[in-house]
Amino acid sequence: MYYGDYAQIFNISNYLCEFLRKNHINKDFEMNFKTKALNKLTRLLFASLKNIKYHSKVGKVKGL
Repeated sequence: MYYGDYAQIFNISNYLCEFLRKNHINKDFEMNFKTKALNKLTRLLFASLKNIKYHSKVGKVKGL
């Protein structure tokens, strides 16, 4: 998995929370969703830390 995939997951969660704000959906639901999304992202990052290697020639972080 590329580092960009994690950034995309984070951006999607922020986009969805912004959508909830604009549509006046329950704030508790919004915060609960955001917390769950960030927890999942954090678990993904920590779970893959051991498998991530940086390829300087490619300039990408790739999980093997």
